[in-house]
Amino acid sequence: MAGDPHNHSAADREAEVLELQRLLVEHGYMTQAQMDTGPGVLGRKTRAALSRVMDGQAPDPTVEAADAGSSPSSTPRPPTLTPRTYRVRLGDTLAKLAHEFGVPLESLAELNHIEDARLIWVGQVLTLPHVDASPALLSSSEASASPAKSGTRPSAATSASPAEKTPASPASGVTPPRVPARSASAPSASPGQDTYPWIGRIKPWSASLRDAPRKSATTLVDVPRGTEVVVMGAESGWLHVQVTLGAKTRTGYISRELLDHERAVSLSLREALVVLKRAETASRNKGAGGKPAATDVWVSTALEVVQATGKYMVDGRTYTVTFASNKDRIKINTIEDFILFVEEVERQYPAAKPKEIATEIRQIWFSDENWEMLSAGTGVASGGVAVDIESKPNPIALKFDMADLSPGAKDLASGKKNKRLATAMGSVDISHVLAGIDTRLNGFPSTSPEAYLEQRGHDGDNARLKYGILQTASGGDSRDFATWSGDIGQAYADFLVSRYVKKEKMTLATAAAARADEGAILGDLHGYIAVEVWDSIPETESPTGREDKVSNYLRDLYLLGVDKSKKGASYQRFFEKAAGRSSSELKNFTRERSLAFARPWFAKQAFAHRGYLSSEGWTANGILTNTMKEFDTTHAAHVKSGKADEQLDVLVDKLLKSLSGKLQ
Repeated sequence: MAGDPHNHSAADREAEVLELQRLLVEHGYMTQAQMDTGPGVLGRKTRAALSRVMDGQAPDPTVEAADAGSSPSSTPRPPTLTPRTYRVRLGDTLAKLAHEFGVPLESLAELNHIEDARLIWVGQVLTLPHVDASPALLSSSEASASPAKSGTRPSAATSASPAEKTPASPASGVTPPRVPARSASAPSASPGQDTYPWIGRIKPWSASLRDAPRKSATTLVDVPRGTEVVVMGAESGWLHVQVTLGAKTRTGYISRELLDHERAVSLSLREALVVLKRAETASRNKGAGGKPAATDVWVSTALEVVQATGKYMVDGRTYTVTFASNKDRIKINTIEDFILFVEEVERQYPAAKPKEIATEIRQIWFSDENWEMLSAGTGVASGGVAVDIESKPNPIALKFDMADLSPGAKDLASGKKNKRLATAMGSVDISHVLAGIDTRLNGFPSTSPEAYLEQRGHDGDNARLKYGILQTASGGDSRDFATWSGDIGQAYADFLVSRYVKKEKMTLATAAAARADEGAILGDLHGYIAVEVWDSIPETESPTGREDKVSNYLRDLYLLGVDKSKKGASYQRFFEKAAGRSSSELKNFTRERSLAFARPWFAKQAFAHRGYLSSEGWTANGILTNTMKEFDTTHAAHVKSGKADEQLDVLVDKLLKSLSGKLQ
């Protein structure tokens, strides 16, 4: 209020009046009802209060109370037992709190699962032993709930909120980082405003964001009405907030009366993992223990969400999320689990390149001769020897339930699918996602892999023949053969073999359900575009900082941050980039690629049904050539006479419709 009143904006003057009214009620000059219905801010008491506020003094209600012949209550509330929890405030240390509460430091740390007594943070809720209140506690906790004695002023300690009674001790194995996400609270006018952080909205036409909690502080920016801000704490009637305007995030102070309380800050597990990954990236870039720049306010909430699962633990220095210790091998049940599993593999083999990690994980599901021809990847090697993460005593196999992740041959033969994981975009076959990433990174073998296959016990002549067929059919690009065109081509070829070679009554829908159901096709699309999505995200927007890792391809696809610019973009945008085709070319392109895979698959399946003696030709090459010609004839006849709902275009159109899906 000091200075020329004409230099204040309307918003500032409104704030000053509101602040004055709040102080009048708070310090006993008038009741809330009198403020709401009384004669405003006139009268002797108000002038006395105003002079004190202008001088920067806290009003003393006993002066005016004496003039009026009345005195406020001077009987303090009797001491009680301490609350079972205490919220950490600025300046607290664990050693100081242990001394004030009269408990051994080691006991307090053990009770709250704190491994490093130096690492507590403002806003953290500590569980306390049930002991008698100490003077230190009364001065900082209970005294704030008692009326002030006559002739005394409320101290800074008494204006802070009492310790909350909400147990929230950290989960075992988690060391909370020191982050200023929650601050000591001041008295609030609305329920929920004494627990930080929370979301508020600007009430007046504009509000000044200041660099300190006082009217004379420098205005950083004027925040327009309706803007949401994150409230991190309170100080002297001001709220410490974070606000994003345009591309810039600022922190500062706004007068409490200028904000409406909207809602508490809450995060889903997915959002919490994004926040902690951003914090981990910031910590890594600034050194261990480095402070995350724009996510401080969210980290504490994210920690609580992740810890509450009981399945994960967090490194308090680096913010890295890993699996908690488990006596049983860990099952992968969610997309979040799978991404953390991939990170475990990457940490186990830090020297491995992304393309080696991709092949190693893809081989969990697909590792036969055909796949060794579709991908040039060789997996991970340690000390010159190929590793096998599926088999004991490999550390990954010891920690994770690999049989649950990859069903055996008998399970697959009985109709069980590979691992399906729920995502925000639908249920996906994660094996198909990894197949797409693997072939995107490694590509088709540039030369015949005969020697490579012979080392693995495959027949050299057959390998050479099969490689030549796949090379011709794919044109040397196996990305879609390993994903969508492979699945659609298999389904269509299986249908034609069943209908025209075996003379059975299989429908196209049945064949598609076995080879190209929704989960498989969605996994195909995601695997086909995953690297393109990752590559399109600016480093400043990616929670991972776009570090080149398989886990980060998956994170930027499935764990998009709420501010991600690519959120809501269609799959088609990235599909066109991966395929090198425009939207007008997509139908012909997807049909031709599906037929290109269906031809050799038809030949393979027809030969398997007939056997050598019943097949046309003397050599394997001759038989395959003749059978692929048979496919062309059969397909042409089916296009002319087959049912409309059993044509290849039904599957192609379904794929194209899937391209309208959005990143979420």
